[in-house]
Amino acid sequence: MTRAAPLALAGLLWAGVAGAQPPDSDCFSRRGAVFQVDRPGEADGASVIPAGIVQFETGLRVSRETGDDDDPDVDSYTAPDLLLRLGLLRQLELRVSADGFVYQDRGGASNRARGSDFEIGAKFQFNCPELWRPAFGTIVKVSFPTGSAGVTSDGFDPTVELLMDFVVHDGVIATSNLDFSVPTQGVDDDRRIFALEPQFSLDVDLPGSFGTYLEYFGKVQTGGVEDEHSVGGGFRFDRPGRFQFDLGASGGVNAGAPEWTITAGFSFRFQGWGD
Repeated sequence: MTRAAPLALAGLLWAGVAGAQPPDSDCFSRRGAVFQVDRPGEADGASVIPAGIVQFETGLRVSRETGDDDDPDVDSYTAPDLLLRLGLLRQLELRVSADGFVYQDRGGASNRARGSDFEIGAKFQFNCPELWRPAFGTIVKVSFPTGSAGVTSDGFDPTVELLMDFVVHDGVIATSNLDFSVPTQGVDDDRRIFALEPQFSLDVDLPGSFGTYLEYFGKVQTGGVEDEHSVGGGFRFDRPGRFQFDLGASGGVNAGAPEWTITAGFSFRFQGWGD
């Protein structure tokens, strides 16, 4: 993938936003809303949760980063990998997320057990999806450097995500994201770089209460930091409006990305306030 490709995606992703108006559909209501979960894949859907709803998304993530002659391979175990979503208004939700506890097995070197940074943000959905008419949304968030050395970015890091859901067919949804961020690089590196993260996924409903997805996600970075490109997929089992179990896996396709990642999770929602 060339570095121009994510910029081309940005133009395509937002070409229709100016004309997108909230339709008469009830997709923002509790009855019409889709039980959309922003895990286990990397791409986030454009849909918000209904006002008054509280949704928890949590799980376990295991990954391996391959070292070089000077650094060992690192296996990381992350839990609860939590995302808390609160439906504030008809088209707006509050989001609080954190990896939580991170244990790093450093392949013979000194292992590490650390707490992570956390993020606070908001998602806004511009319109409801229809067949061949995308839904657009955006997430704005800030990461706070509350984590331990070796895990924290050691800075307040803002991110803006552009989101699009495209209903290809009944039960088939294509999702595209383009994220812009300026992360710091940790306790030992006070630089702030620019990162552009494209993400594409295809989610398909299967018979019964099952579903599957395939995705690509990457990170194009400045400051001499190596780019990352990965592909993945997984399965889910859900009861619409109640809960979801999920299992996913991904693998890096270049040296800068984690060699592999496996995730397993559980998500549920309940009515917090309102009717």
